[in-house]
Amino acid sequence: MSESGQSPPTPGASLHRMPPPLPATDICEQARLSRDARFDGLFFTAVRTTRIYCRPVCPAPAPKAVNVTYYPNAAAAEAAGFRPCLRCRPELAPSNGHWHRGDDIVARALALIEQGALNEAPLSALAERLHIGERQLRRLFVERLGAAPVGVHGTRRLLFAKQLLTETALPITEVALAAGFNSVRRFNAVFQDAYRMPPRDLRKEPREATGDALTLRLGYRPPYDFPAMLDFLRGRALPGIEVVDEIAYTRVIGNADTSGWLRVDAWPGTRSDAAPTAVRLQLHGCAPSHLQDTVQRVRRMFDLDADPDTIAAHLGHDARLAPLLRAARPAPAQRLGRFRDRGTRGDRPAGQRRRRAHVDRTAVAALRYAIAGDHRRAGLRPSVSDAGRTRRCRLRRPRPDRQPHCDDPWHRRRAA
Repeated sequence: MSESGQSPPTPGASLHRMPPPLPATDICEQARLSRDARFDGLFFTAVRTTRIYCRPVCPAPAPKAVNVTYYPNAAAAEAAGFRPCLRCRPELAPSNGHWHRGDDIVARALALIEQGALNEAPLSALAERLHIGERQLRRLFVERLGAAPVGVHGTRRLLFAKQLLTETALPITEVALAAGFNSVRRFNAVFQDAYRMPPRDLRKEPREATGDALTLRLGYRPPYDFPAMLDFLRGRALPGIEVVDEIAYTRVIGNADTSGWLRVDAWPGTRSDAAPTAVRLQLHGCAPSHLQDTVQRVRRMFDLDADPDTIAAHLGHDARLAPLLRAARPAPAQRLGRFRDRGTRGDRPAGQRRRRAHVDRTAVAALRYAIAGDHRRAGLRPSVSDAGRTRRCRLRRPRPDRQPHCDDPWHRRRAA
């Protein structure tokens, strides 16, 4: 029985009635043979003889084309009875943003699943939040994604657990909690049923803990300009909360009782992988139950799931932007970074974020120092409850005739 309570499909069976959109078969074949990283996460290659599915960049010898089936996502491949490859590790592939831009109901459901809507509540509760029936929601997922909502949720949890087992020295109990399982026994049973091995077998050799920080690898789809993203965030860093230099982004996380920090920099290259398409996330003091949400926030913040080629293709249709894109080559077409969380700064339009950057930095800094009762709270983002209890801080809008404290070309031109 699968995690959704249904019997697993027979080998080679397909759950979807209408095949989800995929690149053309000849394009998939060429990308698989050339190991083109631009297609990483856009499709997965399943080998019928081994019952294993891989990323297009898998370093293993390429199988024969007659034994290959292409799937649009990992959940569809696992729903068809395939297991993830232990060599290319599908959990490292960037997400395919097409599903979030497609059907409105499916996109909203995926966003709620990423927020943990199915961790405790049943599928009927998710369908009720979307104002549709449970059967209709399941049908839409099967048609668009090739897997049921519970299957998408289960694949997401198991792949994250697989990454923690592979890259960290966390105990299996904490890995199960981080992946959203309330019981280690349930986690072991689901993992064994899906991957035909117990979780401990992924750790052939016990990993030694490297300090208190957890290090995770977050993949992206090239071309990706990480230094340009740091430049964008540097002029908008909140004082005392964020530090952005030429090579890394660092900030404090949590609250005064459970404080921690995270750091994002480029993944160091090796002799076998001189130019890795990934960033390195270091986490310290993050509770296991918050790990998955923190990782997703970092991915959204740095827009690691973006498809630069698709962005460039759409922008290239504009007569004014097309010459700028051609002049900027080989630099990728990259979107602005999304801000950290709703408590620090909302998802404003790009122009409004730029104009209000210095206002937000001044206001948050003033509020932070106003509620800091001791040294432990300095540098931490104030919670909503703390801000509501504060009476000593009076936030005022900066005067328009004063130079804003933001090193931004737009502000310099307005001041001139």
